[in-house]
Amino acid sequence: MHANATVTICHSKTRDLPDVLRRADIVIAAMGKAAYVEADWIKPGATVIDVGTNRVADLKEAERLFHKLSRPPRKFRAQGSALIGDVHPGAVNIAGALTPVPGGVGPMTIAMLMSNTVKAARLRAPRPNFPQLNRPLARDNSRSCSDSDLPAASPAAKSAVAAMLREMGFAVLDADSLAHRLIKPGLPAYNDVLQEFGRGWWPRWPRGPSKAQRHCLRRSRQTRPLNAIVHPRVAEVVFRQFEEWQRGGTRDAAFVEAALLIESGIHKKLDGLVVAWCAPEQQLKRLLARGLSETEARRRIAAQLPVEEKLRLATEKIDCSGSIEETRRQVEALATKLRRSQMAR
Repeated sequence: MHANATVTICHSKTRDLPDVLRRADIVIAAMGKAAYVEADWIKPGATVIDVGTNRVADLKEAERLFHKLSRPPRKFRAQGSALIGDVHPGAVNIAGALTPVPGGVGPMTIAMLMSNTVKAARLRAPRPNFPQLNRPLARDNSRSCSDSDLPAASPAAKSAVAAMLREMGFAVLDADSLAHRLIKPGLPAYNDVLQEFGRGWWPRWPRGPSKAQRHCLRRSRQTRPLNAIVHPRVAEVVFRQFEEWQRGGTRDAAFVEAALLIESGIHKKLDGLVVAWCAPEQQLKRLLARGLSETEARRRIAAQLPVEEKLRLATEKIDCSGSIEETRRQVEALATKLRRSQMAR
């Protein structure tokens, strides 16, 4: 349809069905009736995609369908049946291309059904039980229930990689969002933050911790006390969740995403460190595109370890300096590697 093709959907009771099919350049048959589409209904040179997989157990019917063809009934007599598509086997002499039955679309359909079953199972797997943790990712680091962290050189790079990991069925904990929630009124770190910085500081956060983060970056001497309050509580919640997942039977890799994962030291307790990175000039450009001033962007970059140091500590590296397709290929390769490693255990 996107290529301006005319698409016609038919069924067994469609009027003048043979004439409709004879005008088609591509025929996709999926009705579940053995050899329902006769060979002479196919336009010479047309492409036929036969989705049907029907078992014929009657010898006379098999002889009729395979008349003048070299396939069954000899094979039929050996197996007691034959698999036939929705299109008559004789179409092989008319069509320009024809998917085989068996061995064509059927196995691919089964593979996709199996893939969807696995995805559904992952969606039903236990998820974090602390408030609102399953939100879209927005920072630089991730971890696996084997245990992998994923710091990135820019929030955009980290967010993209983390989102891809989620799409591939991996659990990702957004530690930064969790940290922001832990310092809200009524939650664990709130009183400690007020005691350290005083109530006069809190009104600077009318929209929550993002204001606090900017305030801290402007006063770098206050960053360490704030991190000392928040990071241990974040680590406690994260590792508790990993323990719950492991007790529940989760064996697939999971990731922890956080802007200061290495700086907080949490990465030392994980099985690996995946660094999603880009060139420093790209990192600055992406921060500016998110609405930060150049001064704020440079302060945020300065608050993190240099990219070179992160890469030196990395177990795996994702280069996000290219296109999104190039990044996805690297993430898919990482996913395959992790799952193979898990299966080998």
